[in-house]
Amino acid sequence: FAPGSTTGLRAAGGNGVGSRTDQLAGPTCIWLDESMEENGVRILQLYVVDTFNHRVIRVRQDTRTAAVAAGECLLTPEYISPCIKGGLHYPPDPSPDAADRLNPSNTNPPIYHFWGPTGVFVSTGGVNITVVDTQNHRVLTWLQYR
Repeated sequence: FAPGSTTGLRAAGGNGVGSRTDQLAGPTCIWLDESMEENGVRILQLYVVDTFNHRVIRVRQDTRTAAVAAGECLLTPEYISPCIKGGLHYPPDPSPDAADRLNPSNTNPPIYHFWGPTGVFVSTGGVNITVVDTQNHRVLTWLQYR
């Protein structure tokens, strides 16, 4: 906002409580990533921790488009159907130690599901993302995220 401004804009959510990407359920934390550029123009991206939807939403501020950045059912393996959004997950991976698995050794809860996240940090350059996964009692970092 410009100094002295008295007008605000909706940056995320604002369409009632819900699970669509234009809705939030208990936003608790934000992070503004100013590192993206397209054609020499800086693109602001707002990351919003959507606690009760168990996810992090990324909102591109120039287009106001939102997408799930982490959590929810973003990286759910095909053997888990339907996806459960938060908490413990079953059934276990039929081959957890395969080289291409996101969740080695059947860690439960799996690393790709949150339960009540409350914080987010995006590194300089938007390369790594760290999420405070409160109800799972852990902090997760994805390297080379972008």
